[in-house]
Amino acid sequence: SNGDLIFVPALNYNGTVPTITYTLSDGNGGTDTADVTITVKAMNDAPKAEDDIVEIQEGGAIVIKVIENDKDPSDPSGGIDPTSVTITKPPTHGIVTVNPSTGEVTFTPEPGYFGPDDFEYMVCDIGNPLPALCDVATVTIVIKSFELKNDIIRITEDATGVINVLENDNDPSSIIDKASLIITEDPTNGVVSVNNETGEVTYTPNADFNGEDSYEYQVCSTTTSSICKTATVTIIVIDKVDTKDDIVETKEDEELEILVLENDVFTGDIVVTGVSNPTNGSVILTIDGVVIYTPNENYNGEDDIIYTVTIVHADGSETMETAVITITVTPVNDPPVAQDDEQVVKDGETEVVIYILENDYDLDGDTLYIGGITSPADGAVILNQNGSVTYIPNIAFVGVDSFEYEICDSSGDCVVGTVTITVEVNDIVTPNAFSPNGDGKNDFFVIKGLVEKYPNFSMEIFNRWGNVVYKYEHKGNALGTPTWWNGKSSGRLTLNSNKTLPTGTYYYVIQFNDNKTPAYQNWVYLIK
Repeated sequence: SNGDLIFVPALNYNGTVPTITYTLSDGNGGTDTADVTITVKAMNDAPKAEDDIVEIQEGGAIVIKVIENDKDPSDPSGGIDPTSVTITKPPTHGIVTVNPSTGEVTFTPEPGYFGPDDFEYMVCDIGNPLPALCDVATVTIVIKSFELKNDIIRITEDATGVINVLENDNDPSSIIDKASLIITEDPTNGVVSVNNETGEVTYTPNADFNGEDSYEYQVCSTTTSSICKTATVTIIVIDKVDTKDDIVETKEDEELEILVLENDVFTGDIVVTGVSNPTNGSVILTIDGVVIYTPNENYNGEDDIIYTVTIVHADGSETMETAVITITVTPVNDPPVAQDDEQVVKDGETEVVIYILENDYDLDGDTLYIGGITSPADGAVILNQNGSVTYIPNIAFVGVDSFEYEICDSSGDCVVGTVTITVEVNDIVTPNAFSPNGDGKNDFFVIKGLVEKYPNFSMEIFNRWGNVVYKYEHKGNALGTPTWWNGKSSGRLTLNSNKTLPTGTYYYVIQFNDNKTPAYQNWVYLIK
């Protein structure tokens, strides 16, 4: 409003500003122009010293490049001057020295101290051609110490215990010197040996010793000022548990209880905590620690079970041990297995052969034989030499009949089976009489359905003295009409081929000739 021109240079800019031209007007149309030239003079900006935080191990020294993260704005002063670094506040627990040419600061902690410490330093810029400016920063140092921790191991009586004593020690920068590991106090009830390459110490207790023992070890650091420390290893030697394998025996198909702890040697509380599954049987572990083994059905041979026990010692520690139960299952004779048989026959069939042993067997592979047979109610049964039986139904019997048989093995064990025979009504109609008198009714002995079902049948008829009076073979023509018996003799003994035989009972046998149906026999009455 008053015509003043205000110029604000850019941050950290110095030098001549481009010409500014302005115009002046009198308000009545008259104007004039002029130029303004501005020169920004250079001024020095103070440097920015940044705080530092470093870590160091007890007994060592560290070189800190304090000006590495410090900054100096862009100005003509020439930047940070490394020769200007000075300590404005010294550390409490150590000493610092400054390299006059590089500005690097070396900090050395006081012996035995670990924890935090700090110091302050000042740094300046070069200041040429302007006066130098300076800034102050703080360096915080964390002095760490390696720490040895005591160890506890548990071993069994007469066993050897190996422990890496350095494994749980605090050594973040790996300054522990394994080569410096030594035993400073030997155990009372055993001996130790040191492996300086691995940091492992091996403890061997005296024979039969159990209880508590200990030893002390020392290890030093690899720092400039070597620091050595000690720690204690406590060994708890647990009394020995002697779980002994068991060898037991049982019979085939017989359950066995095994008291596995009876032959084991131990002190303290012991519990059977687990059993493995046997290959050839099953196992149950009772709450009392009894192992119950049941062999698979009919199995005999060897089987085994691994059982696990847990022992609780007086100090509260636990030990687990395993042992093996070897089981011998001795064979016993198994009786044979008789499977019932069923057979169907037609009435009039003279007999049927039944192979009753065909579906019977013996688990032990013994040879089977038939020890005896009962008599059926409606027929007869014959034992054949090959082990089969022949059943002969009573004449004209139709229905269900049965008999029992006994089979035995070579060891004398026997079982009983049942054979059921169903005698069905024959679908072939066989008349029991005919009258060959020439009246056109029942003049022939005709068996209905025979030729249709058994086209290869043959038939013989006998008189009461056993002489053949009729013989015929149809020979396979299912559509042809057979030459049925007309009551006259046509056999080897022919009295008069044109004369009807005397009234009486005649017997006939039919062969079906189909390789499966047994012969059929019956009687017929001839009436003149």
